[in-house]
Amino acid sequence: MVVDDNLAVVALLDWELAGVGPGELDVAWFCEMNRMRSTGPAGFVPLPGFPADDMTWARWEAAVGRRADAVGWFQRYSAVRVAVLLQLYLTAMVHRGVLPAGHRALNENSGTRRLQELFS
Repeated sequence: MVVDDNLAVVALLDWELAGVGPGELDVAWFCEMNRMRSTGPAGFVPLPGFPADDMTWARWEAAVGRRADAVGWFQRYSAVRVAVLLQLYLTAMVHRGVLPAGHRALNENSGTRRLQELFS
């Protein structure tokens, strides 16, 4: 939690996947999280208003004044991180009894589909 001078909470930060690295890491993470949120678990067509990856990368390159390096590597790395996060979430849902053990979503979800797309 971030608090102001009066000890009022002014922000909540999620640090579970924080890391240090080049800007490409953040842009790729943003793109993968956008993909997961816009297409949803069923793999729908992205909703209007979510920027395409190429637009996101172009805006970042224009802002920092250089071309992005190793975009494919950072995309794959971020997709693995998203898939792990999703797997942890789904496993917790099984543990809480929200999903039955062995539910197909554990092996077939937007994270696993994205990994198949990127690594096939």
